Amino acid sequence: MAFDVAKREHNMEDRLIENLEQLRDLASTDCTMVDFFISLAGGLARSSVGVIYHEDGYQTDADEEDDVFSHEGLIDPDGVVCHWEIFHDICGEYAYYTDDESLRANTNIVEAIELGGFYLYSYEVQDAS
Repeated sequence: MAFDVAKREHNMEDRLIENLEQLRDLASTDCTMVDFFISLAGGLARSSVGVIYHEDGYQTDADEEDDVFSHEGLIDPDGVVCHWEIFHDICGEYAYYTDDESLRANTNIVEAIELGGFYLYSYEVQDAS
């Protein structure tokens, strides 16, 4: 899938993710999902993803209900250490990725970053009064 990197107006607070290291830093939290989006068709559409980067890894087990991927594709989850946890909003499913290469091989996230189409969501706080 190719990404249209032509820019439409984004919320000025939406933050372009420029490299995988920046994504890793922003998504390294206390197991709290951080929301990002891929800008499609020059900003006419978005595909949202939630991301957690587990620096020390997250070990899956045989009872894992979510998909687990290595750079070779879908694998048996029993005893696998994963670093990326992704919520794919478009299908409502979670998936785990063993490392950066599995994220690159099985998602469009790394390609979107490299082509300038991956952003950190900024949510505007509405005044309740």
